Amino acid sequence: MLLNIEILNRNLTEAKDIYNAFREDYQYLIEAFKRDHDNPIIWRLLIRTGFTYVESSIFYLQQVITQFDRLNLYSEVRGNVRLSKILQGFASKPLSVEETSLVANILYRYNPVERLKKLLKLFTKYFHLEKSTDFSCLEWRLLHEAYLLRNHLTHPKDRTPLDLDLVTVKGCVEGIGWYVAEFTKLQQLFVIKSKVVIKQMAEFVDERKAT
Repeated sequence: MLLNIEILNRNLTEAKDIYNAFREDYQYLIEAFKRDHDNPIIWRLLIRTGFTYVESSIFYLQQVITQFDRLNLYSEVRGNVRLSKILQGFASKPLSVEETSLVANILYRYNPVERLKKLLKLFTKYFHLEKSTDFSCLEWRLLHEAYLLRNHLTHPKDRTPLDLDLVTVKGCVEGIGWYVAEFTKLQQLFVIKSKVVIKQMAEFVDERKAT
């Protein structure tokens, strides 16, 4: 494994770009919902797209944790003291077997909401971010409701039509909006910390090339 800062930056950028693409779709539907909030077609599109937007953050979390876990492993296998010092205080030591399974979703043990909760906790712990998410709040339960409704809309188990109403849809929008705000705060904290570390690693690579 080679320490390639360009590949690291590219992978992190791609994960962020995918998340941002779904954000644009969701924001478009939010504006449509504001203009025509009694339209059941917009309701269904909003719930489906909204939770897809939430799920895209799972990919982001997965990619970011994986990239830095590989760097940790690289520093340990190569016995690279300088790289270990750069990563110290930023990213925790290599993931445990259970954490690796969670990130890679090897066992398909959790539904997306459960996995999202565990990934957010791992992300916060792994990168030592000074923020915790309240998973006992009403908005988290509303997000879970959005997930169940999305499943019913996308993968119906019977022919019974889903009886949606404006109050339920507004609840889903509230839950998704809360999650996006929480995730954005965590993402911003990570970006601020990672810029310093990535800069130090780039300097380290340049020094090695020069010798």
